Amino acid sequence: MTISRIIALFCSIFLLFNILNCSSKDSFEILYYSNLNGNIEACECYDVMLGGLDQLKPLLDDMRRKNPDLVFIDGGDTFNSYPFFELDQAIVDAYKLVVPEIWIPGEYEFIEGKDFFTKVTKSMDTAFLTGNIIIDGIQTEASKKYSYKNKTIMITSYIQPDLILQRAPDLDITINKDSLIKNINPDYFNILVFHGDKTTLKNEQEFLSAFDLLLLSHQQDAGINLDSEPVVIGGGADGEFLVHILLQENDSGFKISASKINIEQSDNPDEEIVKIISHYRTKIGLND
Repeated sequence: MTISRIIALFCSIFLLFNILNCSSKDSFEILYYSNLNGNIEACECYDVMLGGLDQLKPLLDDMRRKNPDLVFIDGGDTFNSYPFFELDQAIVDAYKLVVPEIWIPGEYEFIEGKDFFTKVTKSMDTAFLTGNIIIDGIQTEASKKYSYKNKTIMITSYIQPDLILQRAPDLDITINKDSLIKNINPDYFNILVFHGDKTTLKNEQEFLSAFDLLLLSHQQDAGINLDSEPVVIGGGADGEFLVHILLQENDSGFKISASKINIEQSDNPDEEIVKIISHYRTKIGLND
């Protein structure tokens, strides 16, 4: 490794350490990703392996120890893109240990049927947000509010209804967009998790302009644009990284900063999730 690369690596580690060290004191802290797409394990598609829920949990645990008020958001499309019960059940079992504070139901959450996901929502201490739709028979919330110093942060979601109905046409969905719009308070810092395609994103610009921060899902967008209004952050895909978002209070509201934390392979994966993955692999014959 060249000297310049060593210096660059040291600077990156130093910057990350300082962000993590000060975040719980000076900022409202969010971790975000979307489009896990059933990747319970790190993909061996590239020279550098990234991802894996067994590698994610120790990182989350460490950051939650530093800041118990941290909010981890999953933007949806968590399950596999086609029915694969053993894999999706293993993800549910792992998520009972990971426990996101907020989970946005995307179309892949219904890949195993409504009853399967209904049981998921009842088995986890997680807020399932469906800001613009009501799904008959499934208990969800329209929004989640957090207090930080003297400000209120409101998190909600827009889920493109036809995406879900393409996967689960028998779902009884009521579109509730007007109610979502009425709940936008200009005195709050408003965050929207947008689970939809690029065409709908483009067509909804007037509506989206009411928000301060836009978190993208479904599109597998990995971009971070801190200069746009609202700020736009993509959640990537396959669980390869978390987006670390800090809201730092200032006179006008919040200054937003964001950086990616790669889910790298370490020597201390979560042992319980390793067992879950091993059990799943045995059931489908991959450990033979």
